[in-house]
Amino acid sequence: IERMQFTPRPRKRRGGSSQRRRARSGNIAVLLLDDSYANHSTLATLKLQGVCHALREAGMNMVLGQVTKPDDLPPLVAGGKVDGVLLWGHQAPREVLAQLRDLPSVWLSSHAGEGGRGALLGNETAGRMAAEYLIDRGCRRLALLSLASELPSHRARGEGFSFAAHVVGL
Repeated sequence: IERMQFTPRPRKRRGGSSQRRRARSGNIAVLLLDDSYANHSTLATLKLQGVCHALREAGMNMVLGQVTKPDDLPPLVAGGKVDGVLLWGHQAPREVLAQLRDLPSVWLSSHAGEGGRGALLGNETAGRMAAEYLIDRGCRRLALLSLASELPSHRARGEGFSFAAHVVGL
């Protein structure tokens, strides 16, 4: 936030006693929804270090949990004693998302929408940008090395790369 010089707008206060604001707990949960973090352990470590640092600076606590079904939710999360949730994984079970419905949440990874549908935000763009970078530098014989991977993020990057090449007739 500081590096981008972003200043959030003040929140509007809600009126009426029926819309009382929940007291802040000072806790943020990081939920690992599958084992995708293990595929990129260095990146995973750097992300977690960044989250830890930001929370420490804000005087907040991190609750870490591996969650594949609602019963796996850490007690603080299941009890609504967290101010928000950071989600990590390519897809969350529908039942887990239903349990988290009332909590503010942000995905730390590319993910498929409910039922496996939806955009993998950022990955298609990253693939397109890679192709455009090469095209802008005069490359006309592009190749895409495709991993034999079931990760939806890899597929989305390849689609973005191929689309950018197609648009310019390559």
